[in-house]
Amino acid sequence: EREFFFILENKGQLTTLIKRYFKYLPMISEEIQKQSLPQDLVFLAVAESSLHLRSSSPASAAGMWQFIKETGRMEGLLVNDSIDERYNVKRSTQAALSHLKRLYVEFNDWFLAMAAYNAGMARVKDAIENQNTREFLEMYLPEETERYVFRIVAFKEIILNRERYGITLIEQELYKPVMLAEILFETNKEMHSNILAQAMEVSYRTFRYNNLHISKYKLPKGSYRINVPVEKKNLFFRNLKAYDYIKIL
Repeated sequence: EREFFFILENKGQLTTLIKRYFKYLPMISEEIQKQSLPQDLVFLAVAESSLHLRSSSPASAAGMWQFIKETGRMEGLLVNDSIDERYNVKRSTQAALSHLKRLYVEFNDWFLAMAAYNAGMARVKDAIENQNTREFLEMYLPEETERYVFRIVAFKEIILNRERYGITLIEQELYKPVMLAEILFETNKEMHSNILAQAMEVSYRTFRYNNLHISKYKLPKGSYRINVPVEKKNLFFRNLKAYDYIKIL
């Protein structure tokens, strides 16, 4: 009840959250399907960050899936001075789902896997060993972890049955769904990231929102993963041919 009524307390904030849900749902659902995982895991991202791509926490967790640096690197995300893939919406989604799959293999229970995503695998294993139960609802865990799992459940109920709770969305007012293609390229010299925006023929602001993991204007020589709007992919490839020092891998 606490999570349920707390979420419903601010209908305006909830409305914009649901609009973001529909904006990122196709992209997240596609990645979930690729890994053969339950579609309900999208609500974990909702609970983690309210689907704010630039979200960060006092504990230095970052991005839609709120990775700390150590866990992000463990799941293959690049985090350095120029790149922080915790903010890469596609790469962080892939990494979060891979991490959740590993937690599910460990516990064979999605409530426990979600609790471990929040509190850490060791904390949940310790609870199982010392509390003589594998039932999440019977466990004594940190309050934030207990609330976290219920928050995920509450978001699912409210978002999927929004009209029951007084939220009506007009289709014309929904945000355009984000569908991105991941491109790997190499530059043999330092380059300005605005070249990539120009090659996509989008504003730098649009480019950065799709590529928040690029933290500086200038990229050193090396290889990089970037996200290109699906409808701009072929155009991007054509325009990049003007730069002989950039190679698509």
